[in-house]
Amino acid sequence: MDDQATVRLMHNDELIETVDIVRLISRVKIHIQGSIRDFRDGDEIIVGPTPLSKLRMTGTIDGKNDTDSILIL
Repeated sequence: MDDQATVRLMHNDELIETVDIVRLISRVKIHIQGSIRDFRDGDEIIVGPTPLSKLRMTGTIDGKNDTDSILIL
């Protein structure tokens, strides 16, 4: 995506509306605006749907980068 889009993020069945960037690589990396300290490995995550393609990603946290607020699914 060339332009950033705001999409919904579900964390353990709770809506959090702070997703800033979604990039798909070999794994899903999600950049969160703000702290990710409450996210843990094994937590279920649902992101989306995205505005145009209505893409929705569901996965389990496999790692995170606290410095850059990135979750890896």
